[in-house]
Amino acid sequence: MDALRRRLLKAVKVDGIATYKELSEALNQNPTFVQQFVTKRSPKRLFDEQIETITQILDSREAPKAEPPSPDKEAETQLRSALLAFGVDAKLLPRAIAVIRSGFLTAGASQEQTPLDDQPPPASRPHESAPSQRKPAPHTS
Repeated sequence: MDALRRRLLKAVKVDGIATYKELSEALNQNPTFVQQFVTKRSPKRLFDEQIETITQILDSREAPKAEPPSPDKEAETQLRSALLAFGVDAKLLPRAIAVIRSGFLTAGASQEQTPLDDQPPPASRPHESAPSQRKPAPHTS
């Protein structure tokens, strides 16, 4: 049972592939049933059918998620350093990197910065160095 509790905790808190509520509803239980099973260890055991249902749900959600091609080690090291420098908790670092990999790095891993000749020209009118000395028109009411 401890292995199942650890797997559920990882699936919900680290991987984010399921919620306690949806797993509880799949078992036709109240919305906090699985959360209480994991955190409060109540009930102490689940029925074999319940274990099988949970296992099927987690397996189906873990299987399609093939690991995206990982960036080279230097880039990942730099990413980890940057996240830590910005204050990401070390415990949350694997989750943050997984989110970045899933959305940002896989979509544009090889994209480079926009070339300079692709940018619009600067404004044609120069900025005035001093405010205008013209007085505003009197306000008529």
